[in-house]
Amino acid sequence: MGVFSFVPAPIPPGDHERSQAARSSVLMTAAAESRLTKLTRAARQVFEARWSGLCVIVDDSQHVVASSGGMLGVYRRATALSSYVVAYPDEPFYVLDAVLDERFAGNPFVDDGLIRFFAAAPVRQAGFVLGALCVTDQKPRTLISDAQLNELQDLANEALN
Repeated sequence: MGVFSFVPAPIPPGDHERSQAARSSVLMTAAAESRLTKLTRAARQVFEARWSGLCVIVDDSQHVVASSGGMLGVYRRATALSSYVVAYPDEPFYVLDAVLDERFAGNPFVDDGLIRFFAAAPVRQAGFVLGALCVTDQKPRTLISDAQLNELQDLANEALN
């Protein structure tokens, strides 16, 4: 068995300005607000998943500001799968089985068995991707539908309303 070193998502151009927009967004002061918790609960139900969270990426941190099935808190951006949504915001981001995806070899959340399935939709404001509405499960998936991804994006779009 080889040794793997997880490589985080790339930092996109203009990330300093994006981080400033995220830092000053209403999401950073709305932690655990009931309407945001309802969004995460709805996202979790769409995928029948173990956890869903609304994550805001600021500088080197991921802030989980709302959650269903897990904890709020601040985590390292380098290990956050949601940072891939910030890096690649123009397409739906999902991983059916992170254990089989070489991009996540060595990621502590994957190695510890906490994340096998991951899906996320970007949360946008004024042209910036502030973060993502994410769904995770310890069980891998064989497929997800376009309808599920569309519903996740619709819920993510409600985060700032």
